[in-house]
Amino acid sequence: MAHLNERIETKVGVETFEYFSDALEAFRSAMSSRFIAGLNENRGVFTTYKASVGFAGA
Repeated sequence: MAHLNERIETKVGVETFEYFSDALEAFRSAMSSRFIAGLNENRGVFTTYKASVGFAGA
């Protein structure tokens, strides 16, 4: 297993990351944006769920 501070070569798309922490940050950003996009696409589903469990402002 590579140590977190070791130099690694990870290619995602066209960007090369030198460190695992850089690759992890890019992955977390991508997953976060996909999650937000999913919420926006399915806003009615989440609003209905929030109302059913009693959240105010749903």
